[in-house]
Amino acid sequence: GLPYVRGAVDVLDFRFDGSGVTWVGSPNDFDIEAIAALTPDLILITQNQTEQLNNLTKIAPTVIVDTSGTRRTLLDRYRFVADVSHRLEVFETRLGLWEDRVARFRTQLEAAIGDPAKVSVVVADAAEGKITVFRHYDAITEVLYALGFGQPDLVGTIEGAHFIELSGERVQEIDADFMISNYDARETQT
Repeated sequence: GLPYVRGAVDVLDFRFDGSGVTWVGSPNDFDIEAIAALTPDLILITQNQTEQLNNLTKIAPTVIVDTSGTRRTLLDRYRFVADVSHRLEVFETRLGLWEDRVARFRTQLEAAIGDPAKVSVVVADAAEGKITVFRHYDAITEVLYALGFGQPDLVGTIEGAHFIELSGERVQEIDADFMISNYDARETQT
């Protein structure tokens, strides 16, 4: 029930407690007055929140962070945010923790299954009569790629956007050993 930064918890061990970060509302319904009351030095928004850009720039300089997965991977976006917020040193420290964890888990994984590149894994959602196959899905794919898992050939064909949509009849084209889904019944997906 408490707010959290999806992906940042797993990838960089970020928690709101003790971080100095204040919750100002959901990404699609943030409180402009709460933001102004914080007198921020910098405001970060995604490309999906630009309808409030004029109001936000009256409060503080506002930077748009592309979260589509087409321009930057998750770690690259974190580095970008750290850079524009003058916190690169903190990012580099946490990146070191991430790299240590990946190395430790990769060693355990290799001991358990051998070369993870020989195991293809895809992130895909089946909902609303279609299958969406993702090239990048933030923390999930960042971890899978860092651990060295292989990808089905279909993922290599995804250009431009970070996903493609297939009809159910084309499911065999995915051809992965494992499929990870982000299906969430709370979102009333069918």
